[in-house]
Amino acid sequence: MRDVVRRAARLLFAVCPVAFGAGVLCVGTLGMGSLGMESLDFVPTALAQARRPDSAKKESPGRAMIVKTDSAIVFSRPDMDSDSIAYLSAGDAIRVSRRIYGGPAGHRFYRIALPNGKFGYIATIDVGAGRSAKASKAAKSRGEKPGPKNLERLERARLRRELSKPMMFNTWFGLFLGQMRFKEKVPGVKAEDDLLVYGFKVTGPDVLLSGPLMDMNFTLYFGAPRYYRSISRVKPSGVLFATDALLLMPFGMGQDSALYLGLGPWLKYSSFKYVSPSGALATPSKFGLGASLAVGGAYRVGPVSARLEGKYIFERVTHQVIQLSVQTFY
Repeated sequence: MRDVVRRAARLLFAVCPVAFGAGVLCVGTLGMGSLGMESLDFVPTALAQARRPDSAKKESPGRAMIVKTDSAIVFSRPDMDSDSIAYLSAGDAIRVSRRIYGGPAGHRFYRIALPNGKFGYIATIDVGAGRSAKASKAAKSRGEKPGPKNLERLERARLRRELSKPMMFNTWFGLFLGQMRFKEKVPGVKAEDDLLVYGFKVTGPDVLLSGPLMDMNFTLYFGAPRYYRSISRVKPSGVLFATDALLLMPFGMGQDSALYLGLGPWLKYSSFKYVSPSGALATPSKFGLGASLAVGGAYRVGPVSARLEGKYIFERVTHQVIQLSVQTFY
């Protein structure tokens, strides 16, 4: 009897694991059937979503624009007073943010990515829809005329660029008024008089030579010095013209002010007409070549600058000049 019980137990332990495994398989199959094939489709769908590239999740790269003004400034922040980090040329094709960033004084900016990986901000008035430089060149070769330009915006952009530079690196032109202590050699008189002179003045880089800061003055005086009256039977007349070209050397320079020295050649032409006591008409004409040494100071207020300068001129005789000038952007 014991042997029969032992054989039955062995048979039960051998059959149960097989039956248990078959039961699990059947339950799983029935369960999957009741849930449907959607459960099987979940796995590849989840994997596809997990493997979706990041580029599909990125936002739109922005809008294509063309730079409309030359040397357009890219700022570090949406603020005209922030640092300049790059300059773009007119005709450059760029991509800008769809968002417009507001700045002080009502200025508006786009955000752009630079080739070095940094981000900056460019004023909305400096860009617009249009053709790139390459496309414009091709259109010009076909005889097409460029579209109309907004001159007011271009002028504001140019003014903003100029004001972002130290004033000594702007190019200026304007008028001056001064007093010259003029001397010459005339027999029988002390030839020395103070003349009220005026003229035209150009200052800045690339004025006469490419690169250095220079200052050119064209000085005029109509009439004759008063000492000719003592030797003339009639009122004397004449003209004085002088010019100099000075190389400027700043020794104190700020954003809107500067102190500087100037040194360069000086050229003079004078022709005065008078009638001598004997009744003879005299018209002495003289050329002079010398050197001019100047010291001056300048101050800028917006697009206008004022300069006060003193000069010492070395010729066969010496002349002293003090002059005040008012200039604007060239």
